[in-house]
Amino acid sequence: FKKLNLPFTRSLMFIVGTSEEGEWTDMESFRREFTIPDFSFTPDGAFPIHNIEKGYADVEITIPLERKFGSGRSSIVELAGGDSPNTIPSTARFVYRDSREGETVTLAGEGRSVHSSCPEQGDNAITRLALLIRKQNLDHPALNRMMDFIGCLHGDCSGCFLGFKNDNPYYKGEYTGDTKANPTVIRLTGEELFLNINIRHRPGATREQIEEIFHRLSKEFGFAWRIAGYQEPLYLSRDNKFFPLMNRAYEAVTGLPGSFSPAGGSSYAKALPNCVCWGPVFPGEEDSCHRENEKMSLESITRCIEIYGRFLFEACTGSRRQQL
Repeated sequence: FKKLNLPFTRSLMFIVGTSEEGEWTDMESFRREFTIPDFSFTPDGAFPIHNIEKGYADVEITIPLERKFGSGRSSIVELAGGDSPNTIPSTARFVYRDSREGETVTLAGEGRSVHSSCPEQGDNAITRLALLIRKQNLDHPALNRMMDFIGCLHGDCSGCFLGFKNDNPYYKGEYTGDTKANPTVIRLTGEELFLNINIRHRPGATREQIEEIFHRLSKEFGFAWRIAGYQEPLYLSRDNKFFPLMNRAYEAVTGLPGSFSPAGGSSYAKALPNCVCWGPVFPGEEDSCHRENEKMSLESITRCIEIYGRFLFEACTGSRRQQL
């Protein structure tokens, strides 16, 4: 753009985020030190325009869990699964030593890792492991109780067992989809069990509702809990003046109609006002985000460059142009 000496009537800012998978301290610093853009987009999802994003919450559950059980004759060696709070785990492992039989038993939960915003596309190794553990009928009431809790979440990607209501998947007349709630990390450290439940709540669901659900469950199952990370759902009206420009650029390059769709994931769109997630995955393409071998074809990258270039040119000059 700079080399072309284009007649910009708006300033254009390129922001490089460095902590999207962390606590977003980078964007906090940006908001303190720089001018907030009037409008922005982040290429961290798919086409068409994501004017809706589900919220995000990590609920961390802890409960005391003795390693020795069966009158002290057996002991838990390891209980672990998952390594990222926003990823459905592909492996989970439980190892215990049975002194009566003089053997060590290993149970492995095998699944398929996907982004936790689309858990139905994967297979949760933690919930599978919980079902395997319960089949052992171990003499460990506290462990069995927690495995019952986790096992009830197997196949229940929308958190119905937890108590989330998904009776109306619309917000302000727009489709949002169901809330998603799934265990993503489990660890036994010392004699304390840790379990992370990742929640993607749809617009209209609130932090207070999440707190009410886990307050009730904590009384029933005897665990402590806290919300470790929380982001409100995002909603931006389709009336935004930049959306027609975005759809026009998309249509010119792809020949497909520009439109809107909700995003199940969470992106930097929540970090700034009037920001949406737009691209880079095209309809029909595999989205390999948070999977092994994340990738994107050179053809798709080139198309994205043209789409984004067309939009930015028109947005910053106020005029259309066939070729940049």
